[in-house]
Amino acid sequence: MKIIIKLGYSLSKSFRIPDMAIDGKGIQPDYFIDQTIPDHQWIDYVNEVLNTK
Repeated sequence: MKIIIKLGYSLSKSFRIPDMAIDGKGIQPDYFIDQTIPDHQWIDYVNEVLNTK
């Protein structure tokens, strides 16, 4: 099985969307693992996300 991972990043600062700024915070992930996913279930969650694409 071949897994392809893409990483993209910007080389410039954007003021277009002030509430979604990434400077000092980082880039918002496509999938966020928050407190609603228990620690013992995050691997299953990630596996499900990766296998449904």
